[in-house]
Amino acid sequence: MKKYELKKLIKEEVKSTLKEGIWKVGTEEEIQKFIDEVQEIQNVYWNIVGSDAVHNGLDGAIKEAEELKDIANG
Repeated sequence: MKKYELKKLIKEEVKSTLKEGIWKVGTEEEIQKFIDEVQEIQNVYWNIVGSDAVHNGLDGAIKEAEELKDIANG
């Protein structure tokens, strides 16, 4: 298999791995930075916005970001 064929195959595999609704996946480092910043928001605002719905949403964002990090790792 030639290098360009392998690249094409890998690109197609990555596209088929992405879930519906995912249009971009950053690097592992970028995604970790997002996770860290969302966790910081939780720590700063937990006693100001003390709502399960808000914090469950932030937890959900972190969980989805972790899954994207797995995709970014390949």
